[in-house]
Amino acid sequence: MDQQKLNESEVQNPITTRLCQEEVIFNLYIQCQKSGKINGPVKVEVYLQNVDFPVDIGYKTRFLDALQKDKIIKSWELKTETENLPYDSLEISDEPYVDLFDIASKEDIENVPKDYQPIRRFESDYIVIVECEPKKILKHFQADFKRIQQKVEKATNKQKRFITKEGNDFFCEGKRIKFDDPKTVYYKLFNFMYGQDGRSAIYSRDDINKGLENQGAEKITDPKKIRKRINNTIDNLFRFAHFPQTLNQTETIKPRRKTGIEFNNPILPE
Repeated sequence: MDQQKLNESEVQNPITTRLCQEEVIFNLYIQCQKSGKINGPVKVEVYLQNVDFPVDIGYKTRFLDALQKDKIIKSWELKTETENLPYDSLEISDEPYVDLFDIASKEDIENVPKDYQPIRRFESDYIVIVECEPKKILKHFQADFKRIQQKVEKATNKQKRFITKEGNDFFCEGKRIKFDDPKTVYYKLFNFMYGQDGRSAIYSRDDINKGLENQGAEKITDPKKIRKRINNTIDNLFRFAHFPQTLNQTETIKPRRKTGIEFNNPILPE
């Protein structure tokens, strides 16, 4: 597709173009905040979107090209990260057409011999490595970030989600999640991931570790021990608090091999 067609696409889809640009600004700004106000160039990793997301990734990469052309960023490189997910199973019937017979009873259908074939599942995401000066990004996009942040907060406040918080208690569709004690590490982990408003987000393991330490958990610096503590804590969250593993067919807490831990708190269907 030539440049003229790309520009025509953006003219035809101005809202999509603006939203994609705002997402890039928002996520880039947050990563530069974490890096600190550094003058020299550094490389920051910014999540763009899932490969299966229906909006063309070109909306975001063209914006990155424009930022590079205007010398707001030095360079950028797109990469795809793929994570293997737990195996699923496919039911295979030895007599697949039994249920097509009008006279087939429920017992006939249930008694058909079946086999289960394992299916490998995976998920791929677009990640961009941006070389830039964090201090320059923070200054250039400060007003845009505040405006976008207000939009996000306003939209979030209007949306009702499956999991809510009242005081120190968490609820799922109105039913209290049974945490034994707010002092447990698994409560502290979920309390950190829920944040101020319960929005879905992806957290690095370092950020989660700091969040646990800020709530009084033991300080750990070894990366292997950090990973082990987080994995064990997630297991305990499901085991002892009976925390829902899926909501609206979406995994609530999903470890990602490189980017960290994904927390999903879907919006309640109207």
